[in-house]
Amino acid sequence: MELPLFSPGCSAGSRLEAATGTHCPLSGTWAAYLGEESVVVWVPEGQLMPPATGTPARWFYQADVKIPGYNEVGLLPVESASTQKENY
Repeated sequence: MELPLFSPGCSAGSRLEAATGTHCPLSGTWAAYLGEESVVVWVPEGQLMPPATGTPARWFYQADVKIPGYNEVGLLPVESASTQKENY
């Protein structure tokens, strides 16, 4: 399964931001942009925002994006887009 690339401002929810190392303000799908590459993760509220491919990042909330295999209460682990591709 190939995940789409996202860009800041692609949806109304993308204005909510959080930086690596801060607490996630809202459970859901978050995307970080590293040049032409994007990393997509599902983060539960209150968890520390992760680095993106090992580097600190600014994460943008993706209100309209759902990651297959993740539920709405945060019981499943955070995965990067590259890890998800290996699992599907």
